[in-house]
Amino acid sequence: MTSRAKQELLKECDEQIKMCNTMSFIGGCDTIAQYKIKKWVNENFVSGSVFIEFTESNKATITDTSGATMNLSYTQMKGVHEDVPEK
Repeated sequence: MTSRAKQELLKECDEQIKMCNTMSFIGGCDTIAQYKIKKWVNENFVSGSVFIEFTESNKATITDTSGATMNLSYTQMKGVHEDVPEK
């Protein structure tokens, strides 16, 4: 990784931490991964239609109004994705 790429990554991390700190005050995320999950949910579901429960620093379960659930994870490589157990 070049020096410029490292600087860009650090800048992006700083911005995400600032956003997460704001979200923590407003909406309860403690990590960048939780912020990313919350942002993804807000972009893909109607406001108020799901409840987010963070189960780990990078995992959450969302529950809709009918009680159906979906497990989500965030990794830097995959971004936010459905966490489907392997068979």
